[in-house]
Amino acid sequence: PTPNPPSNPTPNPPSNPTPNPPSNPVPVSNPQTGSGDSGGGGGGFMCFHPESTIQRSDGTTTTLGSLVPGDEVYGMGGEGELTVSTIVGFLHSSPVTTTYVEVWLEGNQTFRATPEHRVFVRDAGGVIGNVAAREIVPGDVLLRVGATGAALEDCVVEYVGEAQRKGAVAPLSLSGTLIVDGVAASCYAVVDHDLAHASFLPLRLMYRLNVESVVTSLLTPPVSPETDTMHWYARGLLTAFS
Repeated sequence: PTPNPPSNPTPNPPSNPTPNPPSNPVPVSNPQTGSGDSGGGGGGFMCFHPESTIQRSDGTTTTLGSLVPGDEVYGMGGEGELTVSTIVGFLHSSPVTTTYVEVWLEGNQTFRATPEHRVFVRDAGGVIGNVAAREIVPGDVLLRVGATGAALEDCVVEYVGEAQRKGAVAPLSLSGTLIVDGVAASCYAVVDHDLAHASFLPLRLMYRLNVESVVTSLLTPPVSPETDTMHWYARGLLTAFS
């Protein structure tokens, strides 16, 4: 008999449907400066565009705005490997028009995030670190799903610009990482990924321990066409880091 398919198939590589950069693109404003308030609507923090795509572990693709808690999606492990992680809930959503950094990669692939969102990069020594999206410059090396869909590979940034787009959303996974539009990114913003991930440990522990008030607050996605909403824990950390 025909065997069943694997429960965690490898993700499909991005199809690269995005067109080439516009002939007169808007460059990033002051790419090496900025504040925590530049991250998006409702005073900023951490967001992707709701229509950016992510792949579930079963091989299906959805948009970030359509994720639901409990979805198993691809992220990045500590050694730069593909991992599967659970969507816990949502930290922030906004319906307002928001500034996005748009990054064009070799192979005609585009990734976007709000300016303060943390994105993984590999330095000249091969070490994986993370920077704010506004700090990405041409020649930087990001990590994306490779052609085989089985691993992450290095990819070179060819151009960085910015655009205004309506809406933003910030899903949280247990690993603190997501593969968004085929590119490895953090779930966090404003501060270094490792510091942010450690700061969210109490929230993840309360989720794992099934603390009802925390689970309820996370399982109710703050995605609304009319309301800017930030999770109380994320807002408290933003205040502390500010």
